[in-house]
Amino acid sequence: QSQALSDGPAILVCNHLHSVLDVMLVKLLDPDCWVVMKSDVISEAPPLLRGPLTAFLQTSLKVLYLTRDGHGRGHDPTIRDRVTAVLRRGGKVLVFAEGRTQRDGPPRTMFHGSLKIAADVGCPVVPVAVGYRPAVGWEEGSALRNVLEVVQRDGGVRARIMCGEAMAPVKPGEGIERRIEFVRCAVEAAYLRCVEEFPDGRAKL
Repeated sequence: QSQALSDGPAILVCNHLHSVLDVMLVKLLDPDCWVVMKSDVISEAPPLLRGPLTAFLQTSLKVLYLTRDGHGRGHDPTIRDRVTAVLRRGGKVLVFAEGRTQRDGPPRTMFHGSLKIAADVGCPVVPVAVGYRPAVGWEEGSALRNVLEVVQRDGGVRARIMCGEAMAPVKPGEGIERRIEFVRCAVEAAYLRCVEEFPDGRAKL
């Protein structure tokens, strides 16, 4: 961890390599932060596990569910109000702005909806990155498949998380597309520090 998170509301924008481990690592920075998570994580689970999984996500992880379209874009008309409510209470919200996972590598193009919310509330945006050695998960795989892949791996997985400097919310008239690319680059820089600081390629938490 490169630095502690400051008090007060913030949107944490993180790369997304593993559907479950990413969330658990960010919870080390702030156990009370809320997480925007795709609603289909429940439907991907076997029927007998859906009830317990729903209870765990709601009580332990503080999930804000997001319904998505077929292109990975959120089209839930309530998510903006729910995220805003958490921020106005002084909480933090974790967002995976890429809208999908990948097995390894720098973050890809990010959606900018979270920056609009941060601007409305007037709260900072904090770039956060996670890195794993060896690489974990399956690109676009289900949450359960990703968990089983790690559990069954011999030798375990090493992980590292780093956060960058908090960024002021976008100002009126400032190009939001340019700002989200700036945020993405900050997340990429943090990711590279996660995985490059260990010569043997085995990161330590």
